[in-house]
Amino acid sequence: MGLQYDDAAWAYFALAFLSLYLLPSLYYILTSLFAAYKPKSDQLTGAVERTEGEKRKAKGIRKRNAGADDVTSTFFKANAAITLFFMAVFVWMATSIQSDGEISSFDPYVILGIDRTAEVKEIKQAYRKKSLR
Repeated sequence: MGLQYDDAAWAYFALAFLSLYLLPSLYYILTSLFAAYKPKSDQLTGAVERTEGEKRKAKGIRKRNAGADDVTSTFFKANAAITLFFMAVFVWMATSIQSDGEISSFDPYVILGIDRTAEVKEIKQAYRKKSLR
């Protein structure tokens, strides 16, 4: 039968390592999205835009204040894609650790092939038989 290698420790390490990237990245994404789509009060109220240049400048200021540039940038999109990929890997690894129930479902009575209500003599006998195999 040989030794069986338990790779659960590697999965826990990988989950911890992934969380070092995911937590700050998710914070950045969520705050950027919140800033982009949060309704803000117009900081230019009361200002009169007299020329086309002033109108363009005011429009740019409003757009910057809305945070739309952050959300439409290539860096933001690439970071969001990488974060989504790592989130999928994180969820897959977490579910695989959870479903790997060899240790959690360890039942010596099943291994020995006896009933749970077996007496000590029957347990010892089944253990001896199993050890000879």
